[in-house]
Amino acid sequence: MAVSQNGWEVNPPRSLRLVPGTVDVRITVADGPAGDVLMYVATQFDARVEDLDLDSTRGELDDWGYAPRPIRGGATTSNHASATAEDFNATRHPLGARGTFSRQQVNNIHQILAEVDNVVRWGGDYFGRADEMHFEINASPAAVQRVADRLRDQGSGFLMSLSPQEQRTLFNRAMGFLQQRWWKVIDGKAAQVPGGSPGAIPCAALDTLDGAYIVGTIGKLTERVIKLEAQVAVAAGKELTEEDVRSAVDAELAEFMDEYEKLSIRDDQEVQG
Repeated sequence: MAVSQNGWEVNPPRSLRLVPGTVDVRITVADGPAGDVLMYVATQFDARVEDLDLDSTRGELDDWGYAPRPIRGGATTSNHASATAEDFNATRHPLGARGTFSRQQVNNIHQILAEVDNVVRWGGDYFGRADEMHFEINASPAAVQRVADRLRDQGSGFLMSLSPQEQRTLFNRAMGFLQQRWWKVIDGKAAQVPGGSPGAIPCAALDTLDGAYIVGTIGKLTERVIKLEAQVAVAAGKELTEEDVRSAVDAELAEFMDEYEKLSIRDDQEVQG
């Protein structure tokens, strides 16, 4: 049986999988526990280290998985050949370069790997030639299976793609949504008050959600849509720089926040009236 550098079988059953949280980043990884663990790492990298939807400045896709080839510059079979390795934003973190991530990003990478018991190794930790785009399975099938089982137990599907902190935030917001809250007008302003207070009015469901959270989420979605539109434009032959995209994002978000502020002022005036 032919194996790759990490001892895993080459050319295994594999699937092209969407990285949760991305617009359309898909990576081919091995079916089963190895692929599940790699998808967790990819999802956390996108959420906590760097946006995987960035692609290259020329618009080419630069997130890679399965590839039947030897290690670049050598004869040993690459772990990409066993679909147990993945590269993120490869054009921004070229082979051999060090320092392509900030210190905080490196800390986050190591935290993510600790969450999978370090059964995944980062190419930025190589003693020789650095490969900071690269993440690979670096443990036995039994060890990887244990990690995959734990990730599945602590939250499958969407929850499995979230960090522990994000899971706690989601839980707290869900509990806030389910909890009835009350408000009344105090000094011309709407204020939350204990239930049963004289003049207390029950909040509507949407009122129980954190407005800042909603605004922040809309802002992130707006940014991703603009980046996706930019990718389509580049693919169609239009020349766009990262500065062009950033300016468009900033302008769109500024317009959105301006509208939000106007609505907030109007609501305050209606309460006062």
